[in-house]
Amino acid sequence: ISLDEAGESSCSNEATMYLRAPAPKNVAVRLNNDKTDTISLQWMLVPKVEGYIIKRATGSPNSAYFSIGILYDSSATNFDDSSFKFGVTYYYTVTSIDKAGDADESPAVSICPRSYAPTNLVIIYEQTNNLVALQWKPVVNGNGYIVKRAAGSLNDTFFIIDKINDPAITTSKDISFVFGTKYYYVVASFDELGESNQSDSVSVVCPRAPAPADPRCSYTENADNCIVLQWKPVLNSKGYFVKRAHITNSSGVMGR
Repeated sequence: ISLDEAGESSCSNEATMYLRAPAPKNVAVRLNNDKTDTISLQWMLVPKVEGYIIKRATGSPNSAYFSIGILYDSSATNFDDSSFKFGVTYYYTVTSIDKAGDADESPAVSICPRSYAPTNLVIIYEQTNNLVALQWKPVVNGNGYIVKRAAGSLNDTFFIIDKINDPAITTSKDISFVFGTKYYYVVASFDELGESNQSDSVSVVCPRAPAPADPRCSYTENADNCIVLQWKPVLNSKGYFVKRAHITNSSGVMGR
């Protein structure tokens, strides 16, 4: 409307404008594995919005972004993403929602979370099953685990004795040990980019070999003309001593 000496003019055509919500600022991303394995996003509050849309891309910041969360909460300033894999680079944006819908989008932030060392590693020797059993806390978003063993001392070389290609399996069994030897074990997780740091080591001293069971002897009347001794094998032992006595409960070494 304009004004002149005679008063107001007629009205102009209407013009409308939507004042859109700005993009969230100071978006930050980090790996949060102190409680659960999640990627945590945080941003500054945008006043007078309806909520936020969180989008994610992989590969590069120019890849297609897909919505992984919608928060209809004007006071929200954080979001946790648990559907990821270690060793993969992820890009995130946060978009404000106002009464007209999607508003401005934040610049992308990125993170490449790496798999970490398993914790709570425990070890026991199962005498009944004649094996060493290991167990640890899972690294959920990894690809699996690598179990290593050293004999003698922590300064000796650790060799891989098991590789597990399933992050849900958190146990391993070792049957390839020698009685009377001290062994050290560590476990590492692995992801798309390789192996994590190793866990704290645990050790076990395998007990002395048990006596061979079910010994039997027989006399062969052939060219050898000898007494044949047989017994059940003792797995993981280094060998056997054979002793002979002339009377019961006497002792003597006959062979090795």
